[in-house]
Amino acid sequence: MFTGVILSDDWRLVFRAEAGKSVSVYNTWINPATETGHDDACQTLQPQTQCSGPYKNAIVDDWNNLNITQVKIELHSGRRRVAYLVFDGTGSDYTNWFSKDRILESSWSDLSQNAVYNYFSLVGHGARTLLISKSYAGCPADMVWFCVMDSQQYNCDWDHHSSYPAFLYSPENTASLFETNRGLAEILAIFVKTQTTP
Repeated sequence: MFTGVILSDDWRLVFRAEAGKSVSVYNTWINPATETGHDDACQTLQPQTQCSGPYKNAIVDDWNNLNITQVKIELHSGRRRVAYLVFDGTGSDYTNWFSKDRILESSWSDLSQNAVYNYFSLVGHGARTLLISKSYAGCPADMVWFCVMDSQQYNCDWDHHSSYPAFLYSPENTASLFETNRGLAEILAIFVKTQTTP
């Protein structure tokens, strides 16, 4: 049974992570879901002290049988959505949906299937996972839209945080110079929309 939070237009929450909980977002996503005793409490878009790590609905492990039509990532901070991306989920699996070729909609006007990227990757670049970047040109000139920082590996200012994971995003309408202009979100959430509503 496909349980979980249902938003308007039949979007269903399948993954939710909170910044600073010391659990890898990437590893949690790619590994089989583990049910926990606080799943219900963690199905919220606000920070929760009782959530020790990410929430992942076990249905994600059955991705190929869900008839998924769209996938959405949202970043939330201060009880509001600060960034989002919508992907075409038709015929996807649980990793290849995160692709520039599947972009349908975004909160960034210059993020599209035809834009130039040096990374648009779930696995990303080292500790920089779910990475969408325009260019690396030395730390002060790195142009990025979005990144999940699972740990500190590199030496740019944008790699250094007091706790991990960190959810970084461009606060502009376009990619930004992450060294000096980046936002930090509290919550990362992934939703799916299916062809038929159970």
